[in-house]
Amino acid sequence: MEAMGLDGHLVHRDLGEGDDEARQKEARLFFGKSPHLQFLAELYDKLRGTAPTWWTPEHSREAWPAAVRMGWFAQRPDIRQRITTKLTGLAPGAARRFWPDEQATLIDAVLDSGDIAVAAFEAAFDAQDIVVYGLPTDVWARFRERMPWQDESEDNRRLVAWVLRALLADRTNNNAPRGKPIIEAWDVRSAIDADAYQRHMPVEIRVAIDQARLKHERTRPREPFHARHELAIATPERPTSRGPRASTPWSARRRSTKPWPRRPPPRRSLPPLPPTPRPRAWSRRAAARSTDRSL
Repeated sequence: MEAMGLDGHLVHRDLGEGDDEARQKEARLFFGKSPHLQFLAELYDKLRGTAPTWWTPEHSREAWPAAVRMGWFAQRPDIRQRITTKLTGLAPGAARRFWPDEQATLIDAVLDSGDIAVAAFEAAFDAQDIVVYGLPTDVWARFRERMPWQDESEDNRRLVAWVLRALLADRTNNNAPRGKPIIEAWDVRSAIDADAYQRHMPVEIRVAIDQARLKHERTRPREPFHARHELAIATPERPTSRGPRASTPWSARRRSTKPWPRRPPPRRSLPPLPPTPRPRAWSRRAAARSTDRSL
């Protein structure tokens, strides 16, 4: 039986010490039901593959050292044994007998002595296992913190384009169905400052969008021209305006610096009008006094 921890990771329930296959099955089901975890695993592998200067194996080890990582897999002795054997050369049976902190000590010993590189340490941990059993929210927070959002280099812009594509996709990198995309095209389009979008978007792309809108209205008059139609033309990979400091709306300053934009809050209704004060009832004495004055 599976359960979710407070930070979104998988916690196994009602399983014995040797139920490796049952835990593996639960982990696959847990991962398959979460588009967010699928995206984070793809992002983690993407960062490993591109190896930007701000996301290195050394940085990752500093953020999540061996003791922290082995603690993630406290309920998965098979994963801990595999990693310990791969990094230290210890026999599988002996490696599995150690507790997580003891396994982490062995791994740190071979790392600190220079017997293996930090890159080998990082590669020993599967990205899917990291997001399932680790801290998925921390992985996303670290990415947002390290990513140089103001750097408009070609590599960074390609990475931002990939992130947007992955967030909008309804299928994984392995072409497996992801279900509902994490964000909609409207979320992306509305998160970009309208002035920056118009100023930095090349004229030929704006013309193509206008032509597509007119054609869509002609051929499908009952179907609105949505943001997804516009972003199918104005993709993040589109070339930028000419110039030494040319940039695209995707890298321009946005109203929201969060890579996952949110819909604007609904409009608040006007406060109700204060109740009209009721007139004070006249007493008989006041009525009689008023009658005497009128006479």
